[in-house]
Amino acid sequence: MELKKSGASSAFLGLLFGCPRDCSYIYGIEIKVMSRYTVFASKGNETRKLYSTNDYQGAMAVEHTAKQLGYDEVYICDNLMEIMVG
Repeated sequence: MELKKSGASSAFLGLLFGCPRDCSYIYGIEIKVMSRYTVFASKGNETRKLYSTNDYQGAMAVEHTAKQLGYDEVYICDNLMEIMVG
């Protein structure tokens, strides 16, 4: 499985916190699994997904580190809540 990272800071965050696992393999078939929390960051007009996890404390740690790296806005999206409210 090849993970696609965009930008040096995203790769840096991946090294710090490990690469998130967003798919599983059962009998050689790739099955996508939704992570509960996703950390998004924007710099200028570009918004990118930095990290996906089921651990809220891990998402908060990535959010804090991304703010220190100089992103303009960083926020955590609760994917389950987004689906519930439509």
